[in-house]
Amino acid sequence: MNFKVRCIERTGSKYFTTGKIYQVINGMLIDDTGKKYSSGGFSSVKEINQRCIPQFELVEGSKMFTKDDLKVNDWCVSRNGSVFRVASDSKGLCMVEKGSWAAMEDFNSDLTYKELIHNLDVLRVYRPEEGVRYHLIREYYSDGNLVFDREKGIGCEPPVKEISVEEATKLLTEKFGNAVRIRVGE
Repeated sequence: MNFKVRCIERTGSKYFTTGKIYQVINGMLIDDTGKKYSSGGFSSVKEINQRCIPQFELVEGSKMFTKDDLKVNDWCVSRNGSVFRVASDSKGLCMVEKGSWAAMEDFNSDLTYKELIHNLDVLRVYRPEEGVRYHLIREYYSDGNLVFDREKGIGCEPPVKEISVEEATKLLTEKFGNAVRIRVGE
């Protein structure tokens, strides 16, 4: 999973700078020297903060969680309250629940259900902690790390508002109090 974090407390570390934004690429945190830290692969800022002395916060909007980010054993909570576990079969990943299952190809990249049956949209994804085997048999999905929450915006890019050049000109003119001309194409 790729996302960005901001160092909020470096706690004596000479490899991170307070206030600086760092990239997590394929689960690896990259420090000031370019060294990569993985500790089994980071999938959330909570995991980083549990395993690293410096502390970080998520840079909002840095990554949209998609179905490609799902891993075997993740818990997916749908809009109707059903809790599915991500599993692997001969065709790839699928989601299973006691007495039912869902194929991943039935979901859009953003984890909404393709057939517009909104009660099957995935609202939250919890991930068991790496190396904590008892999490794999727990019935309480909320014991895992919350890596995606559609309603709270965790793992979601903020919506982008598109406006016309005329609207932008008007807003900037109001803000600066002077006439503004926007150059397009430069």
